[in-house]
Amino acid sequence: MKYIPSAAIFFFLWTLAPQIALSQSEPIERVNANEANATALPNDALSASIATPQMFGAIGDGARHPISKTDLDANVGKWIGNYQVGDEWDYVALQEAIYACCQHVSRPEKESDSKQTKSLYLPPGNYLVNKAPTVTELKGASISGAGRLMTTITSKFAGPAFQTNGCWYTQFTGIHFTGTTPHDGAVFELDGNYDGTNKQGVQANTFKDCLFDGQGVVRYGLALVRRGGNKAQGSENLFLNCHFGNSKMAGVYINGYNALQNTFLGGNIQNCLNGIYVEAGSINVDSMGFQNGFQSQIEHHGYDIVLRNSADDHSSIKNCRTESACFIDSGKNHYVVLDNNNVVNAVVEWTARQAYPQGAITRGQRGGNGNGHVHIAMSSGTSGFSEPQWPGSALLAMGTIAAGADTLSVIDPALNKETARDYGVVVYGAAKDGAPLYSTLQKFIGNETWQLADKAATTATNVPVRIGPVVSDGNVQWMHYEYDEARTDSTVSVTNNTFKWGRTRFGGGEIANNSFARGDGFLSTVRQLRGRYSQAIVANNHVTPNGGWNTGTGLFSAPASGFGAEYPNVFGLVNTALLFMNGAEPGGNIAAKVSSDGDSQFRHIGGGGPPPKVAAAAAAGKGAVVSLATNSTDLAGQISITIGANPATGELATLTFGRAYAAAPFPQICAAGANASRLITALHVTATPIAMALVADKPLSASTRLEINYQNLGQ
Repeated sequence: MKYIPSAAIFFFLWTLAPQIALSQSEPIERVNANEANATALPNDALSASIATPQMFGAIGDGARHPISKTDLDANVGKWIGNYQVGDEWDYVALQEAIYACCQHVSRPEKESDSKQTKSLYLPPGNYLVNKAPTVTELKGASISGAGRLMTTITSKFAGPAFQTNGCWYTQFTGIHFTGTTPHDGAVFELDGNYDGTNKQGVQANTFKDCLFDGQGVVRYGLALVRRGGNKAQGSENLFLNCHFGNSKMAGVYINGYNALQNTFLGGNIQNCLNGIYVEAGSINVDSMGFQNGFQSQIEHHGYDIVLRNSADDHSSIKNCRTESACFIDSGKNHYVVLDNNNVVNAVVEWTARQAYPQGAITRGQRGGNGNGHVHIAMSSGTSGFSEPQWPGSALLAMGTIAAGADTLSVIDPALNKETARDYGVVVYGAAKDGAPLYSTLQKFIGNETWQLADKAATTATNVPVRIGPVVSDGNVQWMHYEYDEARTDSTVSVTNNTFKWGRTRFGGGEIANNSFARGDGFLSTVRQLRGRYSQAIVANNHVTPNGGWNTGTGLFSAPASGFGAEYPNVFGLVNTALLFMNGAEPGGNIAAKVSSDGDSQFRHIGGGGPPPKVAAAAAAGKGAVVSLATNSTDLAGQISITIGANPATGELATLTFGRAYAAAPFPQICAAGANASRLITALHVTATPIAMALVADKPLSASTRLEINYQNLGQ
């Protein structure tokens, strides 16, 4: 037997069991791998309150140590669990330590008694398991490691690194759970009542400073009541500064209508398709970080937060920061509060004479022809010398394509033979490893069928298909690229958030004090509210419409009969500023399209930017004097003219606009004084995009003074 001074054990356990008297000085016997014994050592004050896997033969060096037939025979009557030749010593020792700490009878399926439960401590090491260490009907326990980068449990089989079957009021601290073998479960299965052996579910557990790593092969990091579902409860669990990474489907998966009020404080989720995926239940997330990719997340329809169902449930996402492309997807009337979240993802700006691979995503240059549009390369090549005008929005439909085929069928009345000309297509899930297929439409070959330039790698049935116009740039073909950054279908509170390049669509509630980095995101929110006639107040948002998939659309439509009781669903747009970037040089007028489907009412119509300039023309006579009222603009103002000597028929004065119109405006004039009122019928106006002119139809009398008001309506 090998003896270790008790002081070494005391050092490990001081923070876990401060209540234990440390006067014990006699040595503690440690069982080695060939003499495993599940019984706590007698006369040991420490072993009465705490146990480690090393007491039962764990090695924890990250290497394989299978048990032999000799090991099994030597431990008959000592080991509580049933094991087989080839099981890892770390697994056997972990499971026996669990029995020693949490189940104190010979029947491992018997529930634990929190008054008798010991603490389980895992010293630094990497513990390999070929089966899942399992706690059953656990109540009020403490399972801890030396730190998430010091203590690791690694699953070497198609199953979890740790699982529970009934777990209440228990703490898990400072452990790294991971798996190296693909499987559709999680590296940690927090569950209960899933196999019919007990009736205890999951409730009120705390995870602190833990790491859940799927290593790119395991479907979930932590799964809450994935198998037990509603009967396993799953409520009031707290995750404090935990990190989740590299899971194929989601960092966290929750699957129970009773799995409510689960809270995530701090921590991070990265390199997962989805962050927290709630099939059913509710969550409150505060100050968590997300880095789940940009293009990969868009292409495979992932989100940082997914809320799939609701039974009148409420969730909140606050003070989070995400570098991912897609932030939240909430459906089935799940009520959500989004507050003070910051979307900080970035799309690489288009560059001239740059080599781009097929599928590359860029955004247009600010102030350029693309002006913030997000677009994707439908073919590889080198960009041109100047940024092209990016094409308009695409149409989203559902379609089918066979593996190895270049024919795509899409059932949508909006798609017809004309659509096949100069259009590109993105077929999700049809390329290698489930990636999208990027192609151009070659020709319309039959009812609802197109021939593509590229062939599918895999069969994709009833998958999203995006079809839209393409534009050439050098030898690259670009197509406009659209995606949802945030979307909900229910009443929400969306306040103090920063959104970026994608669309945002909310089902109602309060949309206030947000910043939308591009106008199409904000307009898509407004459009959804308008279409649903949802209850909504949209107030004090900062919007930058620097291009987008449908800028210039109507902001809102009021109910047909006003805001009476018969139309209780009201949408109001309050103090929402639109900032149009790069519309002119500093101090210039800013031209923008703002329209409404119905009547628009404005308190005042005014103008801004540099003032226009006025000059006398030849027909005003020699020595004529003209001037502008001090507050005159391109839009409206007053011209004063004093006719000079020898006036004639023709142009009296020219008003040159401070900023040119896109096309010649439609000027209106009226008399602003007595002389002008008598002579106004002898005057008319002409206009070009850069100026308007007052023209006399007959010569006016010398020294006559005229005051003429004008107004220009145009783009």
